[in-house]
Amino acid sequence: MDFTIPAEFTRNTEKFDAFIKKDILPHLPTWSHQEELPRTFFHNMGSQGWFGLTFENGCLKRESALKESLITEKLARISPGTAIGALAHVDLGLLCLFLFGSPAHQRKLGKAAVEGKTVM
Repeated sequence: MDFTIPAEFTRNTEKFDAFIKKDILPHLPTWSHQEELPRTFFHNMGSQGWFGLTFENGCLKRESALKESLITEKLARISPGTAIGALAHVDLGLLCLFLFGSPAHQRKLGKAAVEGKTVM
């Protein structure tokens, strides 16, 4: 078996590295001092598509678990608390909406949650 990470995922993590440098690292000291993640963090993650789910044709779609794992690992290396905040939104909120939410709930909350405008 070939356990090499596919080139598509490698390119994706390189894009995430650039996102971290631009949208996360400059703000970490402030977030740490305030002891909270601002809503802009979730919005920036969502607007760039880093949560691992998309909203298409009125319902949530899950992307690769490998992509989510690689992104989470990158985030956890620079700030474990920030990674936990993102995981809580994704795994306790979005994923529950994906797995157990009615079509009506997905239509009502899905798009805003995927975009990080609504924190689950």
